Amino acid sequence: MKWVYDLCGAEPIIKDIPVYDAAAIAQGEMLMLAASANFTVGTGFPNAAVSAYSSTVVTAHAAKVVGVSLEAKDTDDSPSVATATDTTAEVCYVKTIVNPNAVYRAEILSANNGTCGDIAVSAWTAAGDCNVAVTPTAAETMLTSEWMYVSNAEGPNFGQLRLVLDTATADSFQLDSAPTNTSTTADRVIFIPHKLQYGMGLSNVGTGLSNGSAVLKIAACTALRVVETLMDADGGLEIMHNHTHKTSLRKKAGKAAKFYNDITCLDHCFK
Repeated sequence: MKWVYDLCGAEPIIKDIPVYDAAAIAQGEMLMLAASANFTVGTGFPNAAVSAYSSTVVTAHAAKVVGVSLEAKDTDDSPSVATATDTTAEVCYVKTIVNPNAVYRAEILSANNGTCGDIAVSAWTAAGDCNVAVTPTAAETMLTSEWMYVSNAEGPNFGQLRLVLDTATADSFQLDSAPTNTSTTADRVIFIPHKLQYGMGLSNVGTGLSNGSAVLKIAACTALRVVETLMDADGGLEIMHNHTHKTSLRKKAGKAAKFYNDITCLDHCFK
């Protein structure tokens, strides 16, 4: 992800921040304060930042955000990113944008454009009724006015975009229109949150967003808020609107569209 602007009009504030990771911190990775006080694992609470991604639960993502890294560091660097921060040895630092009111642009990743998974469609009828193969909890249901995009190039409806009109249950909802082709389980999809909603979880590298697993649910990350939703269907970035971005999607044949959320951090360590 990358800096876009500050909600208060400020310029980027960049600081050298001590970090810890067992393997690497990526350029563009969101960082948060280490949550553990156990120095023996090297997390270095409370004077180090770690990846804002959590493999445990999406509500643990982006808790006490520090900012977004402007450089990449790994165990080959000197000092290593895996150097415990409670040592007298030199520890690893990364240049990090730390504005509390920063807005960052993050791509919504899928199997086509990252290591993140997509959600399988178990049924999509001519009436526009759709079922997905995962069942979120009540707090993490599919939300009305989000978009659903068929992201799997092997699916018969690859590249089709639909608007969620009504959420009946956690895994069953009404779309604005039926699929163009007979739907199969190869129609794996991603969901794109509307602006003003809570954000989805971070991708497993912390540089993007994802909702394609049991951990990464739609609009379940209450530490992030969507400021704007954008797409690039091979015609440049455009802001998404309910009345224009539904059913059809302009794109080159066989090429996936890209979707982005501009997000701001509601749980920032400097707020």
